[in-house]
Amino acid sequence: MRPEVSSVSNTRSRKPNRRRRGTGSIIVRDGVYYGKWRAAGGHQIMRRLGMVRPRGTRQGLTRTQAEAELRRLIGADVRPTTAGGDRRTISDVVEAHLEIKQNAGLKRSTVRGYRSLIDAHLVPYFGALPVDRITTNDVAALDRALREAGLKPQSRRNVLGLLGAMLTTAKRRGWLAENPVADYDKPRKARSEPDELCFLTLEELEKVLREMPDDPLGYVERTLVLTAAMTGLRRGELLGLRWKDVDWEARKIRVARTFVGGKEDTPKSASSRRDVPLADRVAGELQRLWEVTPYQAEDAPVFTHPRGTGLPLDGSAVSKRFQLALHRAHVRRVRFHDLRHTFGTMMARDPRVSMRTLQGWLGHSDPATTAIYAHFAPNDLHAAWIQEVFTPLSVGRAIADASESPL
Repeated sequence: MRPEVSSVSNTRSRKPNRRRRGTGSIIVRDGVYYGKWRAAGGHQIMRRLGMVRPRGTRQGLTRTQAEAELRRLIGADVRPTTAGGDRRTISDVVEAHLEIKQNAGLKRSTVRGYRSLIDAHLVPYFGALPVDRITTNDVAALDRALREAGLKPQSRRNVLGLLGAMLTTAKRRGWLAENPVADYDKPRKARSEPDELCFLTLEELEKVLREMPDDPLGYVERTLVLTAAMTGLRRGELLGLRWKDVDWEARKIRVARTFVGGKEDTPKSASSRRDVPLADRVAGELQRLWEVTPYQAEDAPVFTHPRGTGLPLDGSAVSKRFQLALHRAHVRRVRFHDLRHTFGTMMARDPRVSMRTLQGWLGHSDPATTAIYAHFAPNDLHAAWIQEVFTPLSVGRAIADASESPL
């Protein structure tokens, strides 16, 4: 019989080599590279390196780029800084800028959006280049790369605007003399027609509701979809609802909080904190949901998993199951957010609902945002004006018809 030592030896030979001491380590969490290392004092440091680059794209960091960024951070940590050698990179500026914004009360969801843009476009592009060496030509080259990657003018403006704000922070910290973005002409807003609104017709909505699964979770999500379409609440606002926010007697829902990314937060803006009418059908479905849910306390979330922990449903999972219902109903693909547009367009078509009223229901701070629904609103008065102007033409035609002799 052959000894088994050789198999153990082979197994050991296949074991990956350990990283050299002092080189740190890289871990991946939720699609993001993080670097870990021990500082000179012995305490452990973990810093965000950037988003993992999806296969077949140019956005995010490759493993090699993540390793390079980790080496740079470790080197910056152990290297003594002097007044003339304090060279900062985009990664350094990111943390300083976002800390300022968070301290100023910027919402967590907005900070996540900024980080997404930074990790996808800015950190991979500028890498370890010191910010005081970024020139206007570099900004132009970045804009060109964004355009070649297929980003629309407004998306490029967003990236460049964020870069400009970050470099303003760097300038205030004394990390560079001038902001190169200030001298660059950002892409102009496209003058094309606005994107066509996507929404469901009432017939399509009923089809989707019928295709929601006939089980406890399906019942919760069917009520969620109906409430979204008949109140116009955003997904995060729906998941942030508590039973105390449903005013059965006054027939309205109070929007007081949101639940996004697993965390509760305040509404998007001051105007987002609002009351929305509660139609009879929605009130009835919510009443039936309250009767069967195990979470009936005033402070309990309305839309929870029937066999869960009492926390609100996961927003991403809700959207995915909504897509499955669309597929089963043979209804064209729309986003969960388009249920909000369904409410907006249906209400705009009712002559009794003014744009001002609709703005309040949707929680828009800017009337221009609500104006996207304006062309759905009927205007019988304008049609009457046109008819009145052309009345002589109609009368003249009637006289001519009356004077003609039949053949």
